[in-house]
Amino acid sequence: MKSKLACALLMLAPFVSDVQGQNVLNNPGFEEEGGWNHWGAERINKGHTGDYALKISNLDFKWSGTDQMIVMPEGVKTLTVSGYMKVDSVVRGNKPWEKARIAVEFYDEDNHQVGGFLPVVAESFGTREWKHYERVYQVPSKAFSAKVQLALGNATGTVYFDEIKAVLKDPEENVLEAGVIKPEPPKPEDFIRLNQLGYYPHGPKKAVVVSSDAKKFKVIDAETNKKVFKGKLDKKGVWEHSGEDVSHADFSKLTKPGTYYIEVPGLANSHPFKIADNIALEMGKASLKTFYFQRTVIDLDEKYAGKWARKAGHPDKEVLVHASAATEERPEGTKISAPFGWYDAGDYNKYIVNSGITTYTMLALYEHFPEFAANIDVNIPESDNDIPDLLDETLYNIRWMLAMQDPNDGGVYHKLTNPNFDGEIMPHEAKEPRYVVKKSTAATLDFAAVMATASRIFKNYEKQLPGFADSTLAAAKQAYEWAKKNPEEYYDQNEMNKKFKPAIVTGEYGDKKVSDEFQWAASELYIATGDEEYYKAANIVATLDSFAVPAWPEVNTLGLISLANQGSKIKDADAIKGRIVALADELKNHAAESEFGTPMGIEKGNFVWGSNSFATNQGIVLIQAYRLTKDPEYLYAAIANLDYILGRNGTGYSYVSGFGSKPMKNPHHRPSQTDGVKEVIPGFMTGGPNYEQQDKYACMKPYPSKLPAKSYLDEECSYAANEVAINWNSPLTYMTLAIEALMAEKAKK
Repeated sequence: MKSKLACALLMLAPFVSDVQGQNVLNNPGFEEEGGWNHWGAERINKGHTGDYALKISNLDFKWSGTDQMIVMPEGVKTLTVSGYMKVDSVVRGNKPWEKARIAVEFYDEDNHQVGGFLPVVAESFGTREWKHYERVYQVPSKAFSAKVQLALGNATGTVYFDEIKAVLKDPEENVLEAGVIKPEPPKPEDFIRLNQLGYYPHGPKKAVVVSSDAKKFKVIDAETNKKVFKGKLDKKGVWEHSGEDVSHADFSKLTKPGTYYIEVPGLANSHPFKIADNIALEMGKASLKTFYFQRTVIDLDEKYAGKWARKAGHPDKEVLVHASAATEERPEGTKISAPFGWYDAGDYNKYIVNSGITTYTMLALYEHFPEFAANIDVNIPESDNDIPDLLDETLYNIRWMLAMQDPNDGGVYHKLTNPNFDGEIMPHEAKEPRYVVKKSTAATLDFAAVMATASRIFKNYEKQLPGFADSTLAAAKQAYEWAKKNPEEYYDQNEMNKKFKPAIVTGEYGDKKVSDEFQWAASELYIATGDEEYYKAANIVATLDSFAVPAWPEVNTLGLISLANQGSKIKDADAIKGRIVALADELKNHAAESEFGTPMGIEKGNFVWGSNSFATNQGIVLIQAYRLTKDPEYLYAAIANLDYILGRNGTGYSYVSGFGSKPMKNPHHRPSQTDGVKEVIPGFMTGGPNYEQQDKYACMKPYPSKLPAKSYLDEECSYAANEVAINWNSPLTYMTLAIEALMAEKAKK
């Protein structure tokens, strides 16, 4: 763990309660929603006492449960945990502890377990009536927190829990309240929000000043401490998404390269920033390099990975065909080889749907900026060959995707996965069996689109990759034909688990609206083949209103971008261009009106799981409009979202690891959590603010606010706001490097 929660601990003093037996757990009887971090548990209205209880039911052998963290107060000696448990037809696993159970674990301030695995409060299997359990634990001296866990541990059947109680006492048997961690208050320099990397000499330069009545600002040279620019603060009002009263500092007229900071009367000086050409180039390259760090199969050698070198994980050369994916040619249990590819996110599984938009975005960056992309060297094992690093990295994932197609019928497996998520371990320590799971229409169409795109790009590398372009196009056509024959093979994990074993509980990427996938695949196949039947099937003009900012469940705009890139030789070129420009107009116009001067925040729904990828995909749309019109306002609006990612936002964080004065440092990312390296791999973009806060009971540290733009935690426990993912880094890579390429062009003029 990279962060120490102790830094945020504002009150841990013991508080002696007047109430004997005070319970420090939230919602101990499950009478309300919330309070617990569920991972396979559900609240039901069949309680031992009261109206509700907790139910955990497994159809297959896996870990399911819930937990709650308690902060230890100073002076605590004992923790007593008790509760009621009832089991119904529970069949235990192979290990002695694989039963229904109530357990306690202690952790130090770095979230490392202390005291080992303690005897459990309760464990049972078979069928029993409600039974009360209780155990007293001596709190280890280094314990900062305790986790109370209710689980059905790698066992089948059903277990119920109710009236769970946790009591803390000091050596004199006085009852204590739990410690409290309060949100960290803003730091003085956080009242001035800006791009913490800096600005292009001849590009827009804006900072946001919050909670200040000041009328003027100055820009100070950080080396000489002399004023180089002064201006008036433009009052903009309250940004509804952060609740902050906002003024703008516009210093676009300052063009001299250098290192600076902003001075506002009554506030601390801002974070330092630079004005320079190629200001974001190294970050863009680092973002691209993160895909190397997500590679499966190979050792990450120190020559390429530096201090983050690690052993290979998940060779995936003997992957089992899951019952849901079985066919006559490949029955259940058949072993296939599907190596290569990128780990999807903070977990160790690989998903075709998410790989689809990710891989396309990387290929599009090369297709749109081939000369610029060809000169990007990020030091990967393939850097010395005759293929650009950007394409070499995409090839690593495309080869895995090709292995996910069933050659017998052309359908594509939805994902390659463990039945359950791996724990907090390094990749090479993961030993669970892996499966290819159910063919789906969405996955097959995403595959078809990517392979059609790859075919037209890699035909320029026939010498280096003989026959590769032909094979990817053939795979795309076969996949598209399967999807036409199977247009409603949706991936519904819950329904699948009712029919097939083992149960699969990893990322779903379910999508029951596949008209956009059909449009995308048909568009890419039309470009690759020139076959008018594909264009007719894409049905572009009649559905123009359906095209929006792309995301993994909404991909048809990717096809629109590809069609627009072909220029006037494409049918309906003006209509296609018009729709992209209209999308960009909405974003550009909002940025002009927004209190924070950014396209982000058109609506509250921008701030959901992976919100930062929404900002970067907005940037891609804006960049397309600039490429089509050459109107610099579209490019400047895209730069505004780069500013947002790098600090001009509701929290003052740079959401990219290793870049900025206040970067994200503690991603929900298993290698980063377990590699023992203090610094996090640079270039990862975190998911960002998420107003739904699905993990608010998983972390001891609370979210600082319920407001959408402030709903962010830089903590490893925060899977809903601080995870990393390939489909988030790919638009960051595109947006950053495209801006670099375009600003370099402008600088030459």
